[in-house]
Amino acid sequence: KFMKGIQGNCHLQHLTLRQAKHFGVVGWSSFTMEDVLVEQCGCSGVVAYGTGVVGRCTNVEVRQCAGSGVFAYCGASITLIGAKTTVHHNCRKEKSGDFGLLVYGSSSSTIHLVFPLTNEQVAIGNGGGGNWGAYAGGDIHQIKTMTEAEIEAAAAATAAARSRGEVRVPEDCNSLVEAVD
Repeated sequence: KFMKGIQGNCHLQHLTLRQAKHFGVVGWSSFTMEDVLVEQCGCSGVVAYGTGVVGRCTNVEVRQCAGSGVFAYCGASITLIGAKTTVHHNCRKEKSGDFGLLVYGSSSSTIHLVFPLTNEQVAIGNGGGGNWGAYAGGDIHQIKTMTEAEIEAAAAATAAARSRGEVRVPEDCNSLVEAVD
């Protein structure tokens, strides 16, 4: 667990995490991972949780977890990089709300795959709802392939809006409660 409030960035490298009782890697603060295998977890494999939390995963494999493989939740963002990156054979509990790649909640939750990675190439053979999807107000278009420059520009625009005290609300929100969720 990368606990909430950690300043700077946490880094996990050259590790195999196997058979965690619950989640594999959970970030409530921003983190990076490189050359990490997460497998056979009791829940989801890699989770980023909360507005402004950014997970950057290079050559990470997530497999055979009971829940979703890679999960961006409540405004968090996960970037997947590297030819060895793969998310396969997860969602073993077969719940329809679990996906290999999952964005949950508001439109600010994202999973970016750095070109040339694609959803089809990375997420393979996942059960539940399938290889990628969105739940609880999320949108499938929040999971997409982008260039490194596009990802950096989007992050800079979001940071600038926050520094001005702006809160961006998705157009499809019909109430203040929905916007906060």
